[in-house]
Amino acid sequence: MEGLYKRKRKVTERSWGAGALWMYVLLTICAMMYVNYRSNMCTVQAASANGTWGTCTWTLSEEGVLTVNSGTGEDVEYVDSQERRYGTPWSAYSDNIKEMIFGMDGTVVFPPKCSDMFKAYTKCEKITFHNVDTGAVTDMENMFEDCEELKTILGLEQFHTDKVTIMDNFFSNCTKLSAIDLTSFDTSGVNVDASYGMGDFFNNNTALQKICFGDHFTFKGSTAIELPPYTKWYKETDPATLISYDQLSEAETNGTITLSGTWLRAEGFYWGECKCTIKDKTLTIGAGKGENRYNKFYSPWEDYAEDIEYIVFEDGVVFPEDIHELFMRLDHLKEIDFSNVDMSQVKNTGYLFGYCASLKKVSMNAKLPAQPTNMSQTFASCYTLESVSLGNMDTSKVESFSSLFYECYNLQSFDFEKIDITSAQFLGQMFQQCYQLRMADMSSWKSDKVIDISWMFSACTSLTKVILPEQGMHVGRVNYSYGASSVFYNCSSLTSIENLDQLDTSGVEDMYSMFYGCKNLVALDLSSFDTTNVKMIYQMFYGCESLTELDLSSLDTTNIEMYEKIDGAWNYSMYGMFDGCDHLAKVTVGDKFVFKGGRSTKTSGITVAAAGSLPSNQINPEHVNEWYVYQSDVVGEAGKWVQNYGTDPKVADITDLKAAKRTFTKQEDGTITAPKQRVNFGNLQLKSNIKAQYDYTGEILRPEEGNTVLTATIDEKEVTLQEGVDYTVNYPAKSYYIGAYGLVYFNGIGEYCGEYTVSYYVCKGSKNSIDSCVEWLGSIMQYTYTGYEIKPLPVSIKDNGKVLTEGKDYRIQYKNNVNAAAYYSQNAPRIYVYGIGDYVGSTYCSFTINPKPISSTSITAVFKKGTYPYTGEEIIPDDLIVTDGDTILRENVDYSVHYYDNKEIGDNARAGIWGEGNYSGIIYSYFTITERASNPNIPSDDRTDTTCDHIYEQTIAAKASFEKDGLITYTCTRCNHTYSEDISKVSSVRLSKSSYTYNGKSQKPSVVLSDRNGNTLNSVSYSIQYPKVAKNIGRYTLIITLSADQYEGRQKVTFDIVPQKIQKVKLQSGKKQIKIKWKKAKNINGYEIQYALSGGKKTVWKKTSTSKRKNSTVIKKLTKKKKYTIRIRSYKVVKCNGKKIRLYSDWVQKTIKTK
Repeated sequence: MEGLYKRKRKVTERSWGAGALWMYVLLTICAMMYVNYRSNMCTVQAASANGTWGTCTWTLSEEGVLTVNSGTGEDVEYVDSQERRYGTPWSAYSDNIKEMIFGMDGTVVFPPKCSDMFKAYTKCEKITFHNVDTGAVTDMENMFEDCEELKTILGLEQFHTDKVTIMDNFFSNCTKLSAIDLTSFDTSGVNVDASYGMGDFFNNNTALQKICFGDHFTFKGSTAIELPPYTKWYKETDPATLISYDQLSEAETNGTITLSGTWLRAEGFYWGECKCTIKDKTLTIGAGKGENRYNKFYSPWEDYAEDIEYIVFEDGVVFPEDIHELFMRLDHLKEIDFSNVDMSQVKNTGYLFGYCASLKKVSMNAKLPAQPTNMSQTFASCYTLESVSLGNMDTSKVESFSSLFYECYNLQSFDFEKIDITSAQFLGQMFQQCYQLRMADMSSWKSDKVIDISWMFSACTSLTKVILPEQGMHVGRVNYSYGASSVFYNCSSLTSIENLDQLDTSGVEDMYSMFYGCKNLVALDLSSFDTTNVKMIYQMFYGCESLTELDLSSLDTTNIEMYEKIDGAWNYSMYGMFDGCDHLAKVTVGDKFVFKGGRSTKTSGITVAAAGSLPSNQINPEHVNEWYVYQSDVVGEAGKWVQNYGTDPKVADITDLKAAKRTFTKQEDGTITAPKQRVNFGNLQLKSNIKAQYDYTGEILRPEEGNTVLTATIDEKEVTLQEGVDYTVNYPAKSYYIGAYGLVYFNGIGEYCGEYTVSYYVCKGSKNSIDSCVEWLGSIMQYTYTGYEIKPLPVSIKDNGKVLTEGKDYRIQYKNNVNAAAYYSQNAPRIYVYGIGDYVGSTYCSFTINPKPISSTSITAVFKKGTYPYTGEEIIPDDLIVTDGDTILRENVDYSVHYYDNKEIGDNARAGIWGEGNYSGIIYSYFTITERASNPNIPSDDRTDTTCDHIYEQTIAAKASFEKDGLITYTCTRCNHTYSEDISKVSSVRLSKSSYTYNGKSQKPSVVLSDRNGNTLNSVSYSIQYPKVAKNIGRYTLIITLSADQYEGRQKVTFDIVPQKIQKVKLQSGKKQIKIKWKKAKNINGYEIQYALSGGKKTVWKKTSTSKRKNSTVIKKLTKKKKYTIRIRSYKVVKCNGKKIRLYSDWVQKTIKTK
């Protein structure tokens, strides 16, 4: 529009004739009448509780009963990525359907494509097929999958499946279905290559008790019927012959076993030959040989974990070689007796009792002892375990003890003499986080094969004394990382380590953080350490605040490698070596000790030898290479090492030398004297008022906060120390659930130093936990967006049958319960139940609010005008109004609009209104394009001079913005004729890039603004405020301000800088599992991994995640000999508008086939 950019213009028009005027008026009236007619057609009505499917009619009653009448159905096609609606017209009501009935009045003919037809009808309990014809069906993939409440299917014997080529996941996850009749099924036509054959046909059908097979039923493309694991089956005609659930395989059903007939499930469940029963909280395992755990992903009794507190073995039980994870996650198990068990064949006990959180005592004394080769993680995460006896177990052949007692928080003592480490190579993390372990006496151990002792006693906060093997122990192997890293990490009470000189470290490459946080160590003599091959020793003594003397005379740092690039400079693996060593006064080093890099080699904030080696001079000829650190207030270079006090001109006149927080005084004879040492908590007998146990409150416990009492016995007198003067209190463990163990740290300050740790136990107390009283729905609760709060309730809230009262015993609160969101999303809708009165604690359950179908009857889409003149260009009306009841929906928030056939004259122009945010699906609204008038801008009026050569002057009546159009008024300076034109609002803000991959450089995207007609705005019409720096991973905001004569308003636009793509991703195939390895990424918070079966007509991704510390993971419970697609990306959590969001890197995708 030329007039938008000039103050005056001359417009000359010819006068309209009367005939043309009447023709224009007539056309306009006709067009308006047609619009009224078309406006009634603008909204596509939503499917109500009745409709048609092909030629079949169907109805849905208020009680949730779906009835499908006779006729021929149309193909069922997958149309929704949310896996809830699959193409049948009643699928939008899947949450309301409780029963389905087909063909009461005659035959219902099923179409060829029936995949997903009944999938995920999570409320449906019964399906009845009275009269159905499936003879034309070719695709039955996922047909009843995820019908979690389905208990009965009647009429399956009518199914004829000879033409079906795809049948995988047919009954998968029908967890309540007890009987299935497949007598009419013919599977001869199933094409194994087309999909997955019949894989997972019965996957997770845990309630299945009876199956009837016909003569033409065989399993295709599946090595076994996925029946409930660890069950046995028998034919109705031969009850004496029991067949294991995994024996009914394709090969055997074509050979020794005849599949046709009725099969019934035997009572109980089986572990190999051993029949298992559970009664009165006791699991009894009968005589026989158990089954190896090779390639087993869960134990026979894992689903019954809540019912097992005791395990008893009948006489004659024989354990196989592999029993790894056999009792894992039995978190209520209190006692187990192996006295009747033959363990002589056992080789692998890895994770045998992993996560048995209630187990306090274990004796491995067996009828015939085990001689394992792997004991890694055998007792890992047994949080309440207090004592362990290995009994008659022979450990001389064990190669790995790694993480043996990892996270055994309450293990107070262990008989180290019972372990024979002759063959051991891996001892890493063996006692990590054993908070109550007091002493480790390994004096009797002997081995020359040990490779890894990393993190062996990490976070053993009560450990005061360690005795290493008297006969020596070789550690490490060249080219093996982690050898001796973090061995005593955060052993905050450790005061003594004996026989360090017997440790052979010649093969060790890593010693980083080896003594990190050992606050009570006063002196260390590492003069015997062979560090020829050591490459990393960063933070080796970090936080050793009581350490005063350190002998590193044999330490060789010549092989120290570059570690990482920080702030643009390479830092060696020595950074932070002495950080936090506030009282370190003396360090003895040898000729091969050289500081490499100086970023953070500090003592109490003082940079030590910022670059290069230590000074070559000596403090005196009698004490070679002894150096004192000082910080001068007068002269000298603060942070250097003092040498040759008597002659060095820089320090000759100094009378006070400061080493960290201690003052060293130079005497007249040249000697240096130190002040009195602070008293170390590790050398005192201390008592506190922290009780052994506290009642569960449902909140995070901080025992005696603000009222702690700490007493010390000094010179046989009990002295009460003062909080804030002599010590501070720290509560690192946020313990608030029943059975948890918490810690309280007392840290010495002032005249005291070191740390004193006290633990406590969280018991049930007099009040009950509300968590144990609330029963949630077994499946995911699903609702549809209404615009109002959705408030579901738990199934019940009872305490031993007594119904609890809201407001007296509990209160309910909701979060995010208005807008559509999935139960697994970051803003998932949630219902919280909080205990009050006699109940404490809280629990919650997430649920899903699905988008409302935009085709619902309450939603209309109408054009105000409905008819628009032809322009030769695409017509984009600006008067579309979409409403949901009385609510006007917002474009680009609730819906988006796409136009079709909107250029040529006619009545086929339409807008597709696509649901967004809280809405889904699509409806169409039609409008008409008519022939255009001669000049719509200058209509006939009451002008007296129709021959005037108009010269118009424009006035800005209203400025355009991002939300609304503006208006320009044109007035003829000769005849005063006026007309108006719109200034189109700014409807589009496009960035040159909305997402960048992090590269360390600042990013600045360019911006293009367009009005609603698609015209690009001149850059003089707006200004852009960029962030000062946009370099790191994060979300950044631009502020665009409209200016000039025609525009006003501001809008914020964001762009992201995301993590770099993960490098060096490798896949390794295993039996029913895949191992993924990758190069660890920097500046991230974690990794997201998705995996799916390859080659199907749709991809259904399953998701998992792992922490930023890991660079590998294993995906288990996969289908063997199947091709899988794996993809992985990293993410960074950042704050945007006060909320935390995740920014993801690009996917790295690979495929591999399982074994």
